[in-house]
Amino acid sequence: MKKVIPLVFVGLVFFEEFFYPSKNLLISAIVLFTLSYLWLIFGQDLNGRKQLQNSFSNLKLEFDKFKDSAIDLFGNSEKLKKEIHNEHLSIQDSSAAVVEISSMSEKTAESAKNLEVNSKNLENTINNGETEINNLSNLLDLIKKDSDALKEVVFSSLNNLKQIQDEMSQIKNKTSLINEIVFQTKLLSFNASVEAARAGEYGKGFSVVASEIEKLSKSSGSAAQEIEVILSQSQTNAQEIIKSISANLEKATNDIIENLKNAFDKNTHVVENFNFQKKLVSQNLVLSEEILNATQEQSLGVKQISQSLNELMSSSKSISQVSEVTYTTSQSIANGSEDISKNIIELSQQLHLKVKEQVKQFDFKSAIKAHQDWKMKLLNYKQNPDGTLNSTHVCKDNQCALGKWIYNDGAQYRQLLPSEYEALRASHAEFHKIAGKVIDLIHQKNELQVEKLLNPVGEFSVRSEKTVELIQDIEEKISKVSAVG
Repeated sequence: MKKVIPLVFVGLVFFEEFFYPSKNLLISAIVLFTLSYLWLIFGQDLNGRKQLQNSFSNLKLEFDKFKDSAIDLFGNSEKLKKEIHNEHLSIQDSSAAVVEISSMSEKTAESAKNLEVNSKNLENTINNGETEINNLSNLLDLIKKDSDALKEVVFSSLNNLKQIQDEMSQIKNKTSLINEIVFQTKLLSFNASVEAARAGEYGKGFSVVASEIEKLSKSSGSAAQEIEVILSQSQTNAQEIIKSISANLEKATNDIIENLKNAFDKNTHVVENFNFQKKLVSQNLVLSEEILNATQEQSLGVKQISQSLNELMSSSKSISQVSEVTYTTSQSIANGSEDISKNIIELSQQLHLKVKEQVKQFDFKSAIKAHQDWKMKLLNYKQNPDGTLNSTHVCKDNQCALGKWIYNDGAQYRQLLPSEYEALRASHAEFHKIAGKVIDLIHQKNELQVEKLLNPVGEFSVRSEKTVELIQDIEEKISKVSAVG
């Protein structure tokens, strides 16, 4: 009967403490197993109390280990949440970049289309210009031919003028002959006058005729002289005109030939430039088609990337939900394990059993777990701010195991590892300062700021991770120093 009463008490305590508050299937199974195990222990007569005491000690030890594992899972879940958060941000940035690239691709494709149209229009313009240049070349050829024909006509006219000049020379020569005839006529008239004078009365009529002939010869001589003067002047003028026309015509012809030559040269240069431009336009047309094809392929690739990012975003959300469940579950398991350990101690005290506590020597891994456990403590305290946490006490960085090590046994490394030691000390002090700040905010019911500090990228989480990194760093350095020593 004495054995049954404690057993019933144990059963009631576990039933009351675990089934109703936690409603956790795993804890219920563990409690049932524990009750069954206790029943077997109490069923033995010899050394039952000692075995029960050892069982309580072992059970508490296992729950402590289970709690440590849950804390590790909690820490890993928190890291996973942070990675997922960062990945989510990266995906969002990538999605925004893809949208921008897609917009740029569409603009590039539109520009490529416009470039293709403009290139074709320019090609048509160049072809039309090439046709006009060919027409101009033909026109220049015609002008050259007409210029040559005009030159021939002018030279032919000059030759005609020279012929006229020659004929005028011949006329001049004839005037000389007329002058000679006039002279002979004058001489005959004089002789006739002499003979008429000799004839006396009979020669008077002949004398009149001779006188008239003399007058006529004088008049003819004067006219011949005037004609000779006019012909000489005309011949001189004709020579000057022919000379001037020849010189001007030669100069004009040479200028026309030179201008035509320059025009042909420039036309040839323009044709070469047009051909070069035509070649460039053809190349640009090919390139614009290639750009258009490339942008179309790029647009297709961007759409596929966007689809993949959307799928990745969906997967990221699913993973985030799973990590959140793991995060919450690990927290619940750790809390349940800690509650069970406390209840085991309380139950052992009520049964007057001495449960052995696990004496842990300071090590860096336990320090890491202790600081990871703080996140869980603060989250639990946020749900149930029962006043058990005091910010003034928590802000002190020399009360926890790591703080005691830093200011006592670890102080020897102040000289050996000055930078590592000081970095850890400062980060650890800041960690406790932020933890105290979180507690004050919880007391002030400022849930928004508490959530901001405790989220995976919040100030507390970042400082916690930094402190863990510094613990790992100094542990590695101490191991090397110890190995050398």
